[in-house]
Amino acid sequence: MKMTYAMAHPLVVASFLFWMLILTMCTMNPVMIGISLVFSIVYSQIVSERMNWRFLLYSAIPIFVFTMVILPLFSHNGVTPLFYINNMAVTMETIVFGFVMSIMVLSVIQWFQVWNVWIDGERFIYLFGRISPTLALMISMVIRFIPMFLRRYREIHEIQVGMGYSKENASFGDKARMFGKELSILVSWTLEHSVDTSMSMESRGYGLGKRTSFHLFRWKKSDTVCMLIQVLLAAVVITGIWMEKFTMYYFPKMWLKPFDGFSILCLVCFVMLAIVPFVIEGKELLCRRLNGNR
Repeated sequence: MKMTYAMAHPLVVASFLFWMLILTMCTMNPVMIGISLVFSIVYSQIVSERMNWRFLLYSAIPIFVFTMVILPLFSHNGVTPLFYINNMAVTMETIVFGFVMSIMVLSVIQWFQVWNVWIDGERFIYLFGRISPTLALMISMVIRFIPMFLRRYREIHEIQVGMGYSKENASFGDKARMFGKELSILVSWTLEHSVDTSMSMESRGYGLGKRTSFHLFRWKKSDTVCMLIQVLLAAVVITGIWMEKFTMYYFPKMWLKPFDGFSILCLVCFVMLAIVPFVIEGKELLCRRLNGNR
């Protein structure tokens, strides 16, 4: 699904994702991190071509296992032991800290999924090309190569299956040899594509003179309004974090600073910042409906 907000100026979209990522990583308050996780999952499911609950589970399970099962076995901070393993206490504080940390990491992963959809290669080059053209081009190509590798590997595997070389009931050794063969084909294909890309860039004069670029992005009044709203809302939340309104201690004993009026205001601003794309989407749908009725 393509949201109207994603068609805004790249600087506006990148600013929204930047604020959500920074605010998520700058606090260990479970309320703020929980809000960020909910909205990150919602946006990642909306921008995906299909519901990616499988990816969400595959990325969440290892994180939760590491931070809530493995980490407490080596870290014994806290004053509330739950049980003992070899005379080593597994404390509630460590498990809760691992749980909150898992939510934060999972939220950041989901926000980067949204980033990969909303900030494509063209927008990335537009945003960072003038700062460092070579670095921006390299990062854009690397980001593009990852999904291209996966797509090409699926194509190679399907061809091998269609030719009868890959069988589901094959032994582990046969599967390993088939995987090695498919990986060799993938590497050869990738190297050939890299050579073709370098020759194409050289024939077009890349690196010979001053770099020029063309883009269709135009800054509009709506982009100014949206950017100001995002900056003001983020400034209020940052002020709350700077004033330690969201302080949360996990060791040696868990303690959450009570919320006051300004803390609640910061949470409301954080939620309002997170729903900015939904507000823009609703405004566009309302305008289309009104114009249609006319």
